[in-house]
Amino acid sequence: MGGEHDHLDRYPDLANWWRDAEQLWDDNRSSDRLSLIEQLNFRKKLTDQLPGAPLRVVYAKAGMYVTAALVDDSNVVIDHSLYWAAVATRQEAMFLLALLNAPHLTDVVRPLMAYGKDERHIDKAVWDLPIPDFDPADTKHSRIAEIGEAECQRIAELNFEDGKSYIQIRRTLRDFLLSSPDAEELDQLVTELLG
Repeated sequence: MGGEHDHLDRYPDLANWWRDAEQLWDDNRSSDRLSLIEQLNFRKKLTDQLPGAPLRVVYAKAGMYVTAALVDDSNVVIDHSLYWAAVATRQEAMFLLALLNAPHLTDVVRPLMAYGKDERHIDKAVWDLPIPDFDPADTKHSRIAEIGEAECQRIAELNFEDGKSYIQIRRTLRDFLLSSPDAEELDQLVTELLG
């Protein structure tokens, strides 16, 4: 809803902020550009997320390593710097998380990444790999999901110091996953799965 919408007045602080943002946008855009509301929902990047799915797997579209996480709050809106997919079950989510966070997956996707100074643009290159749809009847898939669940529980118990940057946190998590009791088995399963 745009700033002219009466319903916005039910939230006075939001209404003032939004109308100020719209005015700034209008004052600084070229005449043929989208309105602020059109820009925010360009290519339906917001409305396609609403209502939010209860379980979504997200991964960063840029970086030297594939990193993924679970979003289990349907009210969360995903930023444009992340790709996301709704999943049907927690088991499917854990399968994808374990697979996407496995070091072997980054190794095999790296040659497919767009290059700048380093390999750093993952984007959709991940899906050029032969990643199968999750099949709970497949023993490898189920075991990968079990490992993903165990890793998720271990990570949930970690405490991070205040002031750590996301880069430091990512590095800590990568090191943690590499030293996990399931790391070797997961790497072997992912290697077999991807061929």
